Amino acid sequence: PSSSSSTTNTPSTGLIDMGTDGLMKLFRILDAYVIVFASDPGFIEKCGSVIASACSSYLFDVKHEGAMSILELLDHLVLIFPLGFQCVLGDLFLAVVHNLLVDEQTNSMITSSCLALLSRVLLQDSSFLLSVLTKMATQTHQEASDVFGRLLDLWVDKLDSMSNLQHRKLTGLAMASLLPLPDMCVTMRFEVIINMCLEVLHDVSDYTEDGVLFDALVNPSSNASNQLQNADSTELDKKRMQLLTFDPVHSVCLHRLLADRLQECMATHGELGYHKLMRTVDTVIREQLFEFLPSQQAPRLLAFSLD
Repeated sequence: PSSSSSTTNTPSTGLIDMGTDGLMKLFRILDAYVIVFASDPGFIEKCGSVIASACSSYLFDVKHEGAMSILELLDHLVLIFPLGFQCVLGDLFLAVVHNLLVDEQTNSMITSSCLALLSRVLLQDSSFLLSVLTKMATQTHQEASDVFGRLLDLWVDKLDSMSNLQHRKLTGLAMASLLPLPDMCVTMRFEVIINMCLEVLHDVSDYTEDGVLFDALVNPSSNASNQLQNADSTELDKKRMQLLTFDPVHSVCLHRLLADRLQECMATHGELGYHKLMRTVDTVIREQLFEFLPSQQAPRLLAFSLD
C-alpha cells in the first residue's frame, strides 16, 4: 500500500462506522477470545497491545453501553493475566484515572465500573496502580498523595451509587487490602474505609441454618463443578465458570480478609497506634463489626479491650 493509506494501521479506521451496537459485538467477541485463551500465557504478549489500543480509542467516545462492554473486557484482562496486563494497559489506566479525577466523568454507571476496575487492579498489583497515580500526579503537577487521596474520596463517595453487587464486593476487598498501608492517605480515612467495609459486609454476608457466617458470593466448589459438567454448557460457558475459581469476588471471603488485614494493620502501627486508629471509628460501627470477626480476636481488633 502507498504511504497515503498509512492510516489503515490505526484501530479506529476500520471500525469508525460500526456504531455502538457493532462495537459492543466486537468487544464481546474480543472478550470471548480473552476468556478462551486464558490458559495461554503468550496471549497478552501477542494480542494485548492491539486490544488495549482498540479499548483506548473507544472507551470514553461511545455510548455507555459500549463503554460497559469495554470495561468488562478490561476487567477480564486484569483478572486472567495478573502478571501481564501491566505492560500493555498502563496508558489506558492512566486515561481511566484522568477521566475520573480531571474530566470528572458524569455517567454514574461508567464511574462505578471504572472504580470497580481500579479495585481489581489494586487487588492484583497495588504497586502498579500507585505507579499510575504517580505518573498522573507528574502530568497534572500534583503530589502523588493528593491524587491518591482524591481517588480514595471518590471511592468513598460513589459506593452508595454502585448497584452491582460484584462491584461493591470488589470495592470492599480493595478497601480492606489498603488498611495495613502506613500511608497518611489511608490513616486519615481509616474510619470511612472501615465504614465502607462494614457496608459491603452487610451486602454479601449471610448465615447458615446453624448460624455460621458465610460470604454469599463465594461459590462452593461443588456448585462450580456441577455447572462445569453440565452437558448443555458451551466451552465458553465452562471457561467463564473456571474464572470464578480464582476471581476474589467469588473465592475470597470478605470477613476473613478484613480480619487478616486488621491484624496486619496492628502489626504495622503497633498495638497502641492501631488502637488509636480504631477508636476513631464510631462505637456503633465497631459493635456491628464484632459479628463479622472471629470472636476471640474481635475485642482486640476493635479496641474494645480499652473501652
